[in-house]
Amino acid sequence: MKNKYLNTIIILYISLSMISCATEYKPRKDRGFGYSDVRLSRETFTIRFYGNEYTEEEWAQENCYRRAAELAVEQGFKYVIVLDAESKPTGKKNKNIVYTITVKFSQQKSESEKIVVDAEYYLYKYTKK
Repeated sequence: MKNKYLNTIIILYISLSMISCATEYKPRKDRGFGYSDVRLSRETFTIRFYGNEYTEEEWAQENCYRRAAELAVEQGFKYVIVLDAESKPTGKKNKNIVYTITVKFSQQKSESEKIVVDAEYYLYKYTKK
């Protein structure tokens, strides 16, 4: 019985350690981890999130969308339209991740686009987690 509890505690400790090692949401500095963005035009950006070996693809994607929503609101736009998205492994032994999205900002929701995000709603929802 004692051994069963010890195993549970060890698994929980390892899981929490791995979660705390995932890349946090912050600007990337000096080839480190975090997000970066490049303006391609007034309303078009490429955003990348560089994660370490513990970063899940979903977390990297969510951080790209978060950054896109922040930029859209800063630029006075309501919607983020995702034009392209890609995830690829990088680093030694391909253990790190880079998630890249190219987005266009708009004042109107486009029904013909595949992925459209309401920037203000996304930020509101994200900060409520």
